[in-house]
Amino acid sequence: MLDREDPHEIVEPVAAIAGRRPLGVQQPLVLPVAQHVRRHADSLGHLAHGPRGCGLVRSVLGHILSPDACLQVGLKVNASSMTQQQNQEKSHNDSPHYDAVVIGGGPAGLQAALTAGRVHRSVLQVDSGDYRNATVTEMHNLIGRDGTAPADLRAAAREELARYDTITSRTTSVESIARAAEVDGRPRFTVRLADGVEVRTSAVILATGIRDELPAAPGIAESWGGRIANCPFCHGHEFSGQRVGILGVMLATHQALMLGPIASDLVVFTQGEDVPESLRAEGIELVDGAVERVAEYDGGLTISCAGGRDIEVSGLFLMPQMHQRAEFVADLERDMGLEISEGGFVRIDERGRTSVPGIYAAGDMAVGPNLPMPMFSVGNAIGGGLAAGATSVADAIMPR
Repeated sequence: MLDREDPHEIVEPVAAIAGRRPLGVQQPLVLPVAQHVRRHADSLGHLAHGPRGCGLVRSVLGHILSPDACLQVGLKVNASSMTQQQNQEKSHNDSPHYDAVVIGGGPAGLQAALTAGRVHRSVLQVDSGDYRNATVTEMHNLIGRDGTAPADLRAAAREELARYDTITSRTTSVESIARAAEVDGRPRFTVRLADGVEVRTSAVILATGIRDELPAAPGIAESWGGRIANCPFCHGHEFSGQRVGILGVMLATHQALMLGPIASDLVVFTQGEDVPESLRAEGIELVDGAVERVAEYDGGLTISCAGGRDIEVSGLFLMPQMHQRAEFVADLERDMGLEISEGGFVRIDERGRTSVPGIYAAGDMAVGPNLPMPMFSVGNAIGGGLAAGATSVADAIMPR
């Protein structure tokens, strides 16, 4: 029984409307809702569609009848029509239907699954077991987890996801994503897994990461993620007061200034590239011979260059060539018009939407507006996963 004298009571019918389960009520219910719900409605509308979305969400909740602390909301729930829609979602070859399929088991994908699952959306989280930072023993620049092994972070996140009945996690990969028939004008997709299982979903969240193509010199791959790295924010401090190398002039023009306060000495391996005067003016040691081999020893690296010169450094920074890890991304570009940046990253807006309605992206694979490339970090991936997960939910409940 509703307490109509208490303007702050939010009861079971509202939770049911939010998507937890169908409510067996045929007649409209008029419920008093606290003013803070109006503010949450405005926030949700802004999340999904900017300032203009605030009024849209209010129209979903109902008409505001008075300017006082409460608003009256007319909620009409037709259990039979909801059941009919659910049956329609399951009708295609009896394939299970999820509110969202999250593809990726790194920090972006795990966070996206948690965000959607916590508001009782059914989520399938697919983890191929391949991770960009698989060779990294310690991750840094993440509050509360600085120095933690990435594998430990993933394990802890998987334990957290397992607490939610709304989240199903599978260790497999995705072979393809195809459009399915729309429902009430909203996009639907069929996702085929590597084991042949097909599922249907209202939203796809891509968090498959990228694959690094390293220079071919022997020894680089073996030290990648340890003494050889890409990001000073993630790995620079550990080389404090030591001699550090940078592979390539283009990278050095940026990272030499960044690493200058950290390293005792810098060495730039030019790889035969032209050196600008601004870099020469820094007084940094320049080595022109191409790097032919890298050998790790206790305490550092020996860089062997053409001409027989060996140089010892504690660490080496380089920029790998980057490619989308998931092959189906190219198929989405070809078949659905998924927008890819010049650098090869999936283009997203500020909230994780791609150019294809119903498909979202987060993490290292995706780049935001007016940016040449993502900022690669675990913290940024987590933030992107949260945004994509929340936006997929917001978009699903906004009126068309």
